[in-house]
Amino acid sequence: MTREQQESDPFDNSASPATPARLASVEREALADRSPKAEQDRVLTNAEARSWIVASAGFLALIAASGFSAALYGRPAFGSPDSICEFLGVGMTAGLLDWGASNVLGADNPRAISKLEKRVRLALSSWAAACAMLLLMIFVLKVSDHFSRATMLTFFVTGLLAVTAVRGVLAPALVRATRRAALRRRGALVIADACNPALLAVVRALRDVGYDSPIAVTIDVSRSQEHWPEQRRRVLDHIAFCAKTMKAGEIFLCGSGIPIDRLKSLETGLSLIPRSLFYVPDDAVSRVLRGRQISELGEHVTVEIQREPLSRFERAVKRMIDLAGATVLLIALLPVLAIVAIAIGVDSPGPILFRQTRLGLGGRPFDILKFRTMHVTENGSHVRQARRNDARVTKVGRVLRRTSLDELPQLINVIKGEMSLVGPRPHAIAHDEEFAKIIENYEIRQHVKPGVTGWAQVTGLRGETPSPDVMAKRIDADLWYAANASIWLDVRIILRTAMIILTERDAY
Repeated sequence: MTREQQESDPFDNSASPATPARLASVEREALADRSPKAEQDRVLTNAEARSWIVASAGFLALIAASGFSAALYGRPAFGSPDSICEFLGVGMTAGLLDWGASNVLGADNPRAISKLEKRVRLALSSWAAACAMLLLMIFVLKVSDHFSRATMLTFFVTGLLAVTAVRGVLAPALVRATRRAALRRRGALVIADACNPALLAVVRALRDVGYDSPIAVTIDVSRSQEHWPEQRRRVLDHIAFCAKTMKAGEIFLCGSGIPIDRLKSLETGLSLIPRSLFYVPDDAVSRVLRGRQISELGEHVTVEIQREPLSRFERAVKRMIDLAGATVLLIALLPVLAIVAIAIGVDSPGPILFRQTRLGLGGRPFDILKFRTMHVTENGSHVRQARRNDARVTKVGRVLRRTSLDELPQLINVIKGEMSLVGPRPHAIAHDEEFAKIIENYEIRQHVKPGVTGWAQVTGLRGETPSPDVMAKRIDADLWYAANASIWLDVRIILRTAMIILTERDAY
């Protein structure tokens, strides 16, 4: 069969029988294809390769952003001493820091680049971390006098736009273009059961991504066990002949419909041909594996079906934000805290702070702190929720509850690690016991640390829960946060909380 015939008819299975000498010849030629230069030319189709492509583009974009910033503010009209060459070094350093941060945050995870929102979130998080590390380096090295604040600020903004554009918007197109360029001079062999309906779809998909004239080799799995050796030899002969005559490329084995013992024997035979061999599972398995992280557990293969919302690194970042945010707010609001404490003491007898036992992460009890806003301090098996015009609320308490100032002592709970700035609001234990009996999945909210504010509080579900239906809606919001938690979502919730405190006065 000529090469032209193969390309014109990808489903032509006719081939001359392959002798052991021919197989040895094919092996030598294929091994030659594994020379250092050929290895460099091999197409990279996994998540690691995609991350390298996007990282390289982001690195170059940051260097361009640093050059633009230095050129803009390095002109005499602005009186800036910045040298473009010096600032290009800053851009390269920032690019390396951004690359390292993105890898730590999971840029090589297929799910990290599967959706636009995830790509943008990753870009924003990694650039924020890179900027923080860059500023720390400038401070430690005492070179801040070399660069103007205007240039640095411009670079931070243009760099943010650059990494967001490259990783968020251009990444899929960039990866597709790079893969097409790499695959344009490569061939592909597809092995499948003759009755496999996915065969044509696989061939078409290979063409779509850039492979040049994929060749299909079909197997008749209906043959009896007695005739299988002849069938196997015919297929391996044809593959050997095609591998010898086609361009450098890969072999794709579609496993659907092929018995496992015959599949293994085909893999054994194909191992004599030193080409990359890819297994194409059936549609059901493909749906499970798509975008998943695959790893090994002893002799078993594991597939990550669902990733916990926050990685170990992201949990560490969230904790640092909690510590820094709570500490800064406590120090900044000390005068306000003192005034509130004095007002409570003058208004009504009783303690300044109200302590109530609530359940935190993992159902562990802790004492939540609040400024006392009532004449009573209920904490036990019976706790009545506050209602509008509740006679138990003091005069000062009404102001505190309306402005949410009564929640400020919970910053101490945050510093102690019992709460977070953002998370599901903890309820009184009496209410937990009551609603856990009638609301499905109620206790799942305790799989994350409770917060001073949360998703339910910024989506109109703040305040009294007079019925199980109202509480169920709040729990749904809490569960949604637990499943979708991220640093970026926490920032959004904090900003929306600030807007609600400043504009709404409906709390009671």
